[in-house]
Amino acid sequence: MGAVFHARHTTTGAEVAIKVMLAEGDEAASAVKRFQREREALAKVDGHAGIVRIRSSGSYGVRKLPYAVLDFVRGGDLSKRTREGPLPAEESARLVEKIARALHHCHEQSILHRDLKP
Repeated sequence: MGAVFHARHTTTGAEVAIKVMLAEGDEAASAVKRFQREREALAKVDGHAGIVRIRSSGSYGVRKLPYAVLDFVRGGDLSKRTREGPLPAEESARLVEKIARALHHCHEQSILHRDLKP
């Protein structure tokens, strides 16, 4: 549906992630609605350390496709990390706790996350 780019704000110098929608054709209309719901959900759950903060959003290009500017979060790709072998039990437990607390915060805001990725 989209792509995420690592960028630097031209005025502040802050590192950000820019998520842009790339869908075309018949799927574009439904993808735009999903993307907009995602932006609204992120704005609603703002304030939790385990959830990336949305800084701004808008649309771009002739087709006015949506984008979102998010805080950039340093870290790795969990799926790549686990290809090397399982995480140690304590590290896994800490990670699961962080994820569970962030999801609980979402649920308290009546947001159901259905697309978790490593």
